[in-house]
Amino acid sequence: SNAVLSDAQLTGIKNRLNLTPEQERYWPAIAAELRKMEYRKEADAQGVHTASVDTSKMDMAKLKSAGLPLVMSFDDEQKDQFKGLVHLLGIESALPGL
Repeated sequence: SNAVLSDAQLTGIKNRLNLTPEQERYWPAIAAELRKMEYRKEADAQGVHTASVDTSKMDMAKLKSAGLPLVMSFDDEQKDQFKGLVHLLGIESALPGL
């Protein structure tokens, strides 16, 4: 599959975020949307292949409604982990204001 994140990677992310039981309840909805991210392979005019992340199948409204309360509840360490992750995935533009 072209999925950006495997179940194992999603579990790894969740573990890195070190969620509290209260925060855990937001996770399934977020993971469900992150699972919809796919790589879109493209070739430019020179035939150079690039892969970009395609977020078109993601429901950004759903991601925000689950993600915002979670992010608001993060402590500084969790915020840093999350920012690093969002940067790594290249989805900052999909998540403005997080």
